[in-house]
Amino acid sequence: MLTAQSAAFDAVVPVLVLLAALLMAVQPRLAGRAAAVRSGALARGLQALVDVVAVGAVVGVVLALT
Repeated sequence: MLTAQSAAFDAVVPVLVLLAALLMAVQPRLAGRAAAVRSGALARGLQALVDVVAVGAVVGVVLALT
């Protein structure tokens, strides 16, 4: 069981590092777009999407590490 958790950790960490690097690369573009749509229903929908993705990411990592 300990080796399975280590293997899961070894598989998840590179993906998370690549995702973080990708987000850093596209951050200026995303920030500009977010500033452009910050008003109205579109901004609320975008925030809801970000919330859902964040919760999904946390749940995925927790499930992968158990």
